[in-house]
Amino acid sequence: MTASGSLVTSTTFWTAVGSIAIAVTAVVAVLAALFAYRQVKGLRDQLDVSVRQSRSQLYGQVSSLNGQIHDALERHTECIDYFYNQAPPPPTKGPMADPKLRLQLYNMCERYIDFVDGVIEQKRAMPATGRVESMDWSTWDSYFRFLYRSSPVLQEYVRENLDSYPDYIFAVLGYIIVREPESGRVTSKWVAHEVTDPDDADGDDNRLARRLFGERALDGTLTGFPWIRPWLFHPDAEAWDNDHGDVLPTAPAALTSVIAIVPGFAGRWRADVSVRWRGLVDAQAQEALRQWLCATLSAGERLTSARFVESVPGPERAREYELTRTVEPAEPSFQSRLHPMVEPRFRLPRSGGR
Repeated sequence: MTASGSLVTSTTFWTAVGSIAIAVTAVVAVLAALFAYRQVKGLRDQLDVSVRQSRSQLYGQVSSLNGQIHDALERHTECIDYFYNQAPPPPTKGPMADPKLRLQLYNMCERYIDFVDGVIEQKRAMPATGRVESMDWSTWDSYFRFLYRSSPVLQEYVRENLDSYPDYIFAVLGYIIVREPESGRVTSKWVAHEVTDPDDADGDDNRLARRLFGERALDGTLTGFPWIRPWLFHPDAEAWDNDHGDVLPTAPAALTSVIAIVPGFAGRWRADVSVRWRGLVDAQAQEALRQWLCATLSAGERLTSARFVESVPGPERAREYELTRTVEPAEPSFQSRLHPMVEPRFRLPRSGGR
């Protein structure tokens, strides 16, 4: 046998060839991984640039809509008090009736709601990415709630045009529509009042909250960011439209407040929310109010869940909802998105101090 034949049949030779093949394969795999990484990084960089461009374009569109409204108010300064200073709607009949003014106000209301609609749709269209900061939409939400609270004319327009806009547009105003999930029949309508400063004893919402739920109802609540506030909810009913005087309204109500921000694992943060019910509030309305609070709290990017601790006869109950992901309801084009419950109901022992 020749030396070359001996080499070909040698176990050592083939072991060396196999080792070289493995090494070549590993090098090729590493090079392929590096190439794929560069490709993925390039795509991510392109996505980041696209998101920044989209954010800039969205901001420009929102600013343009806002500028159009300001221009209209400058041309019609007689309308300003009707949107910012609680001026009541002008009468439709009698010597003080002013059809032209009412038409101007109606047109301005339509502009405002279209503006809200535009902002919300731009927000929903904003691409999500963890590497580029998104726009801060919470200040717009706060402004829209203030506008609705300050304008009886806008409130009247909303009530008369519930079928002209999706429910989630009105929800941004603090106007919550509760529907049967199958038919969409409206079962109740609620208004959210923002108690911006629990220590302001002279505030109208503060006084009403303490009268309805007790003098210490707002003790221990947190305030700060626009989404960390106590909220007073009540039905959109005539009983709440008039001066209450010394007689409390008999309609149901709810008072909620963030009582703690609790750190969790892996950068997760949970908002603990105290919920108090007054009168008979059906389960469907209770869930709608919790979902509205989840949507409001989700403006805080560090918050990943919200736990609602409810004071009810007997042991306290708690429900926790996920804030970082959403699922679509039966009619996603019309109703608000739903935040899923992440824990089953459980009972908390009532503390001795409560």
